Amino acid sequence: MTALIEKIAGQGGATRQQLRQAAAKPRAGRPKHYVFAYRPTTKAFNLKLSFAKSRVSREEVVETLEAILRDLRKAR
Repeated sequence: MTALIEKIAGQGGATRQQLRQAAAKPRAGRPKHYVFAYRPTTKAFNLKLSFAKSRVSREEVVETLEAILRDLRKAR
């Protein structure tokens, strides 16, 4: 903290956002998985899909749901 104060004093001041960024610790570990959650208006069920990536496009969600439907239809 002392080093941070000396750095700020040497630069002639800083904004609140700059102070937060300087004091913030980098987050360790892996990024969180993306979770797609769906609940219809009838509330008859809940659906959650967890992806290994932290960001997923709408098209990827649709492709995944279509692949699930194909697999379910084959299982009959």
